[in-house]
Amino acid sequence: MPDAGVLAGLNPHLGEAGLEKPGSRRFFALDSLRASMMLLGIYLHAVVGYSREGGWPYKDAHPTSIYDWSLGYIHAFRMPLFYVMAGFFAALLTYRRGLKSFLRNRTQRILVPFVVGWTLMFPAVVVLAAYSRVVDQPHPWGKAFQVLTSGGFLQHLHPLHLWFLEYLLLLYVIQTMAVFVLPKVLPRAWLSAANEVFRWVLGCPWKPLILAVPMFLALCLTTGGSLEDPPGFIPVLRILLPYTMTFAFGWFLYKNVDLLGAMQRWARAQVAATGGVLVLIFFILNWMDHHRSEARFISAGAVSVVMWLLICGLTGVFLRYLDRPMPRVRYVADSSYWLYLVHMLVLMAFQMLLRSLPWPAALKVWLVLLLAIPVMLLSYHYCVRPTFIGHVLNGRRYPTTPGKSPGAEL
Repeated sequence: MPDAGVLAGLNPHLGEAGLEKPGSRRFFALDSLRASMMLLGIYLHAVVGYSREGGWPYKDAHPTSIYDWSLGYIHAFRMPLFYVMAGFFAALLTYRRGLKSFLRNRTQRILVPFVVGWTLMFPAVVVLAAYSRVVDQPHPWGKAFQVLTSGGFLQHLHPLHLWFLEYLLLLYVIQTMAVFVLPKVLPRAWLSAANEVFRWVLGCPWKPLILAVPMFLALCLTTGGSLEDPPGFIPVLRILLPYTMTFAFGWFLYKNVDLLGAMQRWARAQVAATGGVLVLIFFILNWMDHHRSEARFISAGAVSVVMWLLICGLTGVFLRYLDRPMPRVRYVADSSYWLYLVHMLVLMAFQMLLRSLPWPAALKVWLVLLLAIPVMLLSYHYCVRPTFIGHVLNGRRYPTTPGKSPGAEL
């Protein structure tokens, strides 16, 4: 495994003596930012069930388009920003503990939850989805379980919402290969030059626009010029490429952690600027009705700019206001992994329970969230946090009192 000298060679600004040790600085703000991206996913999936847009096993009979704007807006930055944080903490673990320890940690924290979670969840989702389609027929549960017992569902295997863990594992493989190979095949001067370019970009007020250029080229390879969800377990290069770029950004961000404060400069302006971009997109969409052939490239440009404005802006805002110990915020951040793992089943259950409620879909979205989130938090508090499941997901078992948690492992 690469030793400290090899790792230091990847970043001349750290140096072998400057490698951080276990127990050194904790990045509270970035922990919270990573968790916020997972929690936003719960909101998205609650909305998708009541929208004509997007794929979700349950669809309400009377959908609404009132929240569709938020689907596209959040989708443009949520997963890319999550993978920036994943790259940052992957570099942190690798530098602090070494590659072998990093791989062992990620096996426990990512691979095991992916395999076990999907194995338990996929059959349940199949049954619930089938039940939602025959609920008004005689013996709906019997018919729902027939879908499972017949084996026909095996033709439609899908990682569900856990696809982000599959692609994260792929990124870890790419990272491991890069740590081994790049110092051997590229001159150290080249690696240093690449790092210097990154440092210049990080300090530039126009960094979102600079970073949007390569992302635009990557998104032009996609079907509609925007981020896509995988159609199945087989990795798709055009889907993986944009996330590889944001993961690499996070990795370089940790290697140049001395410039982390630069992310705070212009952060609020960058977040605010997305409003102007959204107005521009509105006019572009109207123009696109008459120029469909250019739609993919226009979408790629708009998504790239919004993505990097919010990656840079939100990272800076969180660093400015949340980079300190806050026990209750830490508790919610600790719970976010479990909440995201189980939210599909819980949301679908409440969506189906409320299907006959004569309320507008726009209100049902918030009622589902109001009911589902406390249930998921209670399950985390009593069934996960102090148990072996919490040890797998959070790195250790914690007491159930929020204020006594020292913070989850990375």
